Amino acid sequence: MIESEVEVRKGMCESDQRKEALTEYYCVQQRIGDFDNRIISLKSWGTTATAALIGISFSQGQPVMLIAGTIFAIVFWYIEAQWKSFQLISIQHADVIERFLNGAEDQLDSYSGPTIGAAYKNAFKFKHKVPRFLEAAWLANVWLPYLPLGILSLALYFAYKKGLLEISAGVPLQ
Repeated sequence: MIESEVEVRKGMCESDQRKEALTEYYCVQQRIGDFDNRIISLKSWGTTATAALIGISFSQGQPVMLIAGTIFAIVFWYIEAQWKSFQLISIQHADVIERFLNGAEDQLDSYSGPTIGAAYKNAFKFKHKVPRFLEAAWLANVWLPYLPLGILSLALYFAYKKGLLEISAGVPLQ
């Protein structure tokens, strides 16, 4: 922030700060909802692709597709965990603004204007990034259904390799 802007902010009345904080809060809430939409799309693509690869392995007699299914599950789980960690940054930022708006003692003097960029910049420091990613990856709504599908795909492959399961090309439709 430039020096004159800091002086203007210091002179802002409380109602102006509140309006600015509300505007930022609604923007952050919109971003949180946008992340939900992206995550739902990722989950639908990931589960469909993994399940399709399991099905293709049986219908086409290609057991290697089971390994591909496991890889797809892991990759989509990783991508979704990344998006969820981004969403967690926005949720944390919204919480700070809410506490300011509700008059929390520790937040009354802390609002100095829009800080969306600063929240992301701080969150991408390595010491914050890895724990947040791991937290996101192990949320049940993130690892479901990838982990069960990945394990199923891998278990079917090993069952095939041990001779416990036969995978051959399906009978053509007549």
